[in-house]
Amino acid sequence: MASLLSIYTLPSVDLWFRLVRLRMMYLLERIECAGGGLPFDLEAAVAQQVARLVAVHDWELPPGLAEQLGLGLPSAVDLGHDGAASLNRYAAQLEQVIRRHEPRLADVRVLVHAAAAHTPPRLVVEATLAAEQGPQPFRFTLPGGS
Repeated sequence: MASLLSIYTLPSVDLWFRLVRLRMMYLLERIECAGGGLPFDLEAAVAQQVARLVAVHDWELPPGLAEQLGLGLPSAVDLGHDGAASLNRYAAQLEQVIRRHEPRLADVRVLVHAAAAHTPPRLVVEATLAAEQGPQPFRFTLPGGS
């Protein structure tokens, strides 16, 4: 990874550290909860991580880095004008990003739920959560339909 970083500028190195922090956030959340505060909520932590993965946009990454990291999505807001086909492509991309960067989820599926009239469709992540007490169903509706 060091050789990869050497070809990018200082802002890119800062981005790399943000991505590493994003990847390890669940470990830090667990350590924080071990201090005797609130009990660790695995489902909430995974939902937060999925929301963070959605927030990393491909235009924020240097050319070629999004493909190498398997991270970075287009803005879901910009997909509305292309219709259902582009939203389905986005859902497939998001599914791959989650499979790659969220190891606590298995059997990941990102579904596009049709909405009622005058409301946007919703993206819903369905998976199996690897919890200490055994596998549990996981369902997370992305805020704002994206």
